[in-house]
Amino acid sequence: MLGGSLYTGGMRFTESTPGPNPLAELRRELGLGPNPLAELRRELGLTRVALAVRLGTSVGYLSLAERGAIAFPRAIWDALERAGVEVDPLMERYDEWRRAQVTPLVTPLVTPLEVAQAL
Repeated sequence: MLGGSLYTGGMRFTESTPGPNPLAELRRELGLGPNPLAELRRELGLTRVALAVRLGTSVGYLSLAERGAIAFPRAIWDALERAGVEVDPLMERYDEWRRAQVTPLVTPLVTPLEVAQAL
């Protein structure tokens, strides 16, 4: 998974790294948009800490969800729903986003059949 950072040339790049950002460029090349959950947080003008506090969850859990490491962050969906956010469309977009993050990276270079034939 692309996750939240990219290491290249001995440097670490994240979505918030100032200047040219190879991670953002790679995401664009692969057609991967921003995480809908992170997008919502930014639209609300909140930091991860502020949103986590309002949702009653940990910053770590929110961070994992924003990186796509959690398939279905139920605690976040439940808290957003209690806050009046319509979560069904958000959940759908999150699921689509998460699948798009993984799909280009898990396509095997060698198929299992080719491995079996080589043995």
